[in-house]
Amino acid sequence: MADIETEEQESINRAGAVVLDDRFDIFPAAALPQYDSPSAKAFVAMARREEGQELMALMLEARSPAQIEAMEQLRNFPPPALMRLVDWGIIDWPPENRRLMAVIVERPGGDRVMPTMQARIQPFDETQIVKALLQPLLPVMKELQGRNLTHRSIRPTNLFYTDAARKQVMLGESVTSPPGFHQAHYLETIESAMGDPAGRGRGRFSDDIYSLGATILTLAIGQHPVPNLRPDELVMNKINFGSYNALASQHRVSLPVVELVRGLLSDDLKERWSLREVELWIGGRRLSPKQPKLPRRAPRPLEFLGHEYFNARAVSAAFALEWRTSAATVRSPVFDVWLRRSLSDEQLTARMDKVVGPAAVVAAGGGSGADGDRLVTRACMALDGAAPLRFKGLSVMIDGIGDAVDLALDKPERKQLLAELISSRLPLVWLSNMAEGRNDLMRLHQTFERLPMLLNQTAPGYGYERIHYELNIYAPCLSPLVEKYYATKIDELLLAMEAVAGNRSARKEEMLDRHLAAFLPVRCKQMSDAWLRPLADPPDTPNHLIGVLKIMALVQQTAKVDSVPALTDWLAEMMKPVIESYHNLRQRKRLTADLERAGKSGRIGDVLTPFNDLQALDRDEKGYNSAALNYVRTNGQITLLEQENENRMYTAQQMGEQVAAITSGAISSLVAGIIFVSYFL
Repeated sequence: MADIETEEQESINRAGAVVLDDRFDIFPAAALPQYDSPSAKAFVAMARREEGQELMALMLEARSPAQIEAMEQLRNFPPPALMRLVDWGIIDWPPENRRLMAVIVERPGGDRVMPTMQARIQPFDETQIVKALLQPLLPVMKELQGRNLTHRSIRPTNLFYTDAARKQVMLGESVTSPPGFHQAHYLETIESAMGDPAGRGRGRFSDDIYSLGATILTLAIGQHPVPNLRPDELVMNKINFGSYNALASQHRVSLPVVELVRGLLSDDLKERWSLREVELWIGGRRLSPKQPKLPRRAPRPLEFLGHEYFNARAVSAAFALEWRTSAATVRSPVFDVWLRRSLSDEQLTARMDKVVGPAAVVAAGGGSGADGDRLVTRACMALDGAAPLRFKGLSVMIDGIGDAVDLALDKPERKQLLAELISSRLPLVWLSNMAEGRNDLMRLHQTFERLPMLLNQTAPGYGYERIHYELNIYAPCLSPLVEKYYATKIDELLLAMEAVAGNRSARKEEMLDRHLAAFLPVRCKQMSDAWLRPLADPPDTPNHLIGVLKIMALVQQTAKVDSVPALTDWLAEMMKPVIESYHNLRQRKRLTADLERAGKSGRIGDVLTPFNDLQALDRDEKGYNSAALNYVRTNGQITLLEQENENRMYTAQQMGEQVAAITSGAISSLVAGIIFVSYFL
């Protein structure tokens, strides 16, 4: 290891190493900033069983989506001029006190060819372009094409010299950030340069050919060719004058290199050079320089916001940039006349009628609001079928929507735009009308067919979080509860939740938040939407809590993790309100004892068992209601009897008083009579 000179230093560094897969040591104290990628930091790495390899670990930023599918296809890639991807995995990373994705790659022997996009370097001559660049990279490009892969990160700052002698270069990695995310606009085709960097998509191999051409031009002149142009100005120049003229017109380049760069930067896919033509050029065959094939030009311009536009692609780009005022222009007779008479393109006119609608129908509509937004999107589609999907200032390739959704999670305005785009079903319109010949994209049709339904539901397990995981099948769960554990699979998630449960202060009242509820049905295919319905109930209700328990039992069963004692203890604790909802004291006592035993078992199914009787709560409630009714009835009867008893005493008293009065009266009369008789006798 080059930067560790003594065995003592090596042992110190090894003591602080982080181990990946029991195969690699990664050294947090040994950074390699000269090899950092835009979304990943580089650190010294060593293989434990293989000697002589100069390796490094690229530690991805927490919110940088790793290209796992591409990694699987690039593992042990044979051509040596591509930074060899050795392995990857998720590890505990002490500097950030969290888990991160580590990508183990071969360490270049030399420095970057161009340290930054603003740097100036010694220009490459024709010999250097051939021997140092093209001869090493052509086998890489051929292998990528043979595997139906794209690199999407070909740029001067991602080229490295293979050794200190600077005789040859190698191409850097492409898996630590979304495709095309860090590409300067001039390095991308017109279509890709129109798109937001987060949503450029994996594209096609011809996109890499174009980026190679722009990279060669940069090396041939030793600097960024158009450093002072805004992206929208650059795109408009490419549309109106062709990519080569837009990038190279102000620079002097040798004629052989002009021929090469013109061929690679052709904006017409049919005329853009293939690798075979590059090989012929290397072999000395020279062709007449190709003139740029520009879009059909109208004899009269369309005036829009003080500017003149002569072709449909330029009009589409202008509409996308000036969204709020475009709908009125699309509906205007002036635009229809320009499109049908001045431009006179029958194929384009037919596409406008199909995608947007007949002119009379379009003109009759309103000019603003949601209808106007969708109208402009459809018009932009029809005017430029190869361009990204544009909507209210958003611009994404159809296969880049997933990355865009991921990277917008903490950007509310952009998140709202993407949600509106998907719920409006406009991606389906694009796929139905613009994806001819793109079999690689048609698999997306079924996905975008069901996303609006998932997005428009507000219950836990749906909404923006659900479409995020549906579109990003390797994304980690971003629930605040487990986010730092970088859990991408069900078993990883279960172990992360076990770790959280082990710290009682980290436990939350609600176990399954919106991210967890959305992550689980996507990663656990056995979980249908029916499992999510109880989560819509208030969190403290028995139906919700038992629903959570059932979901977690299924997760443990699917993950095949034998024991999670801290998690079962947490779940048992959560179920106490359910027990308290029982009225039968003997039932409560029995459930409490069962729950206490199950909470120590480590098996979530055991915690669920006492609550498996779905009718138990109903029976308890009915029994309680019956007992309550009996109580009310009995209490009423007691009250009635008490009232009757009180009435009897009152009646007896009244009758006693009456009898006493009568009796005393009778006795008094009798005595008076006796006295009277005695007196006269």
